[in-house]
Amino acid sequence: MDKSAIEVHTRIGNDPTYWVITARNLFAASKAVQTERERVQSTLKPGPAPDIIFTVWTHVMLTAFGIECFIKAIWVRKGHQLARDGKYVCMTNKEKPRELVKLCDIARIPLEERETDALQRMSDIGKSIGRYPIGRTAETDSRGRTGGWSSTDDRIIENFITKLKAQIRNSLSKARTKPDGHG
Repeated sequence: MDKSAIEVHTRIGNDPTYWVITARNLFAASKAVQTERERVQSTLKPGPAPDIIFTVWTHVMLTAFGIECFIKAIWVRKGHQLARDGKYVCMTNKEKPRELVKLCDIARIPLEERETDALQRMSDIGKSIGRYPIGRTAETDSRGRTGGWSSTDDRIIENFITKLKAQIRNSLSKARTKPDGHG
């Protein structure tokens, strides 16, 4: 492996700014999908529905991926590494890499009960029906499908994302105020 490629991989993987940029891109894509789905839905006529109508799970999945990137930005900002020797370093065991509640626990991001519930269902959706016709288990499918997703969940998650943004902003401003200029 090219030494410079490993250095770039390590630098980008351990820079919270890149995790924030990726999160913002995922949130923008999620919002675009949601907005278009709602626009088309409001003008729907009888007959076959266009595919965009069935993207509610995709919207949730993209938001889940964005939240995961914000959590990783906070993790890296706290001095941990996500890239080493040209490889990605998981925050958790490889069996549960997309469990948002577990990632928050590891990164010491406190959760309210409503956030925990919404994030667990969001994780299940992101690992299963958001991108595949089924999940790894019927239990994962069931929690995503039967738990559903609503505008109330969207509000809970929007507030949680605002909380994460504030935590990221706060950690970056603390780093700028340190006398040595290092974070």
